[in-house]
Amino acid sequence: MNILYITQWFSSEGGGGEVVFMNVARGMAKKGHKVDVISHILSNTVDEQIHGLKIHRINPKLRNQLPSISDNFLFMIRSLIEGIRIIRKNKIDLIHSNNFISVIVGKTLSKIFNIPLVTTIHYVYYQTPELWDKWAKQEGVSIFSKILGPFLEKMTIKINADAVHTVSKATYDDVKKINKKSKVVIITNGLYPEKYLGYFSEEFKNYIVFIGRLVFYKNVNFLINAFTDVLEKIPDAKLIIIGDGPLKNELYELVTHNHLEKNIFFIGFNDGDKKFELLANSTALVQPSLAEGSSMVAIEAFALGKPVIMSNLKCSNELIVDGINGFTIPPDDQKQWTEKIIMLLTDKMQSKELGKNAQKRMIEKFNLNVLLNEFELLYKDILNDRKT
Repeated sequence: MNILYITQWFSSEGGGGEVVFMNVARGMAKKGHKVDVISHILSNTVDEQIHGLKIHRINPKLRNQLPSISDNFLFMIRSLIEGIRIIRKNKIDLIHSNNFISVIVGKTLSKIFNIPLVTTIHYVYYQTPELWDKWAKQEGVSIFSKILGPFLEKMTIKINADAVHTVSKATYDDVKKINKKSKVVIITNGLYPEKYLGYFSEEFKNYIVFIGRLVFYKNVNFLINAFTDVLEKIPDAKLIIIGDGPLKNELYELVTHNHLEKNIFFIGFNDGDKKFELLANSTALVQPSLAEGSSMVAIEAFALGKPVIMSNLKCSNELIVDGINGFTIPPDDQKQWTEKIIMLLTDKMQSKELGKNAQKRMIEKFNLNVLLNEFELLYKDILNDRKT
């Protein structure tokens, strides 16, 4: 197959959804398909050379920041032009677009050239309007996103595609509420377990890790406040925060205001050896998010044999079996978060047992080698349906 993938952020520096989409495109090229990708030019990104994969980088260039309204508009226009050029030059069999603006571009190209379209929707924020209000209040984010965000999200979900790919049953249900006629398929997030073998460690050191964008819905300010209570019981415990985003300065100030610089450390964005080594030697990953589609970093923690404490969102029970490979807790229950963190930091035998279960679950449920076969079958079914 000749497949055109469209995504604004084709890099390991993106969020979990972007990384998953990138892994699928790379994986399909490794399986022998011819893959073209349209994406932003990104700073500090060196594209991996894979036979059969060609990445078309277009302006505007992003420097590890969220795209502005003008960035989105320019990407839409320029990716349409680039997509037309690619399709005229190559025989594209199928288009797969990732979220929002990329879905609009994919639908337009699909309509012009009568090419089958798959769209990916990771999470539906439209169901909780207050999330868009808070998003627009972040540093460096336009206030207009409060209006445009829900509009674009609903529009992209209502776009008729040959299939809508989601990563969880929770997102499946939300998409169906908005577009009842859509053909929605669930293929979970996944990764290559063999990639993590070299990082695996039996160590469960006296620290926990948060990994993610420093945006409001990751709820890191709540985590810092809960960790303050942890320190009353375990004064030498550490919290390592790996990530970057518009709330970075605000979170720095919260830590310094509470004199926690010796216990809470900001590493910044990292997706290399340092991130995996820190996670591999930790006691647990913590994710107090207010919204998630299906957490990629939780699956990475599973691969490294680490338990995960995460918010009890609709998607959480698809990742966590409570008390078996981690715990799910309401994202506003500071007492429970404090208790579970203390329990894992003080009872290393239980932490190790939960970690073993987590690694087993990852291999059984979230192995990208298996999930790529599901994508390949989905694409083939769509092409066969178009022929009949």
